[in-house]
Amino acid sequence: MSSKSLFDKLSKEGKLKRQQADINYLNALLDSARGNFEAALVLRGRVDEAAFKLFYDGLLQI
Repeated sequence: MSSKSLFDKLSKEGKLKRQQADINYLNALLDSARGNFEAALVLRGRVDEAAFKLFYDGLLQI
């Protein structure tokens, strides 16, 4: 299945929807991701599971 047909299928099923995003919204997501990355660096080596989750959440926000 091509990515376009998968996108169309998920859109028709209501699992995906278009969203307008302005620059302030995108900057807020990047700032939140940056905060997660910085917190993950603080925890790295001491609480590795929490550091991994913070880093992973940051990646999802991007």
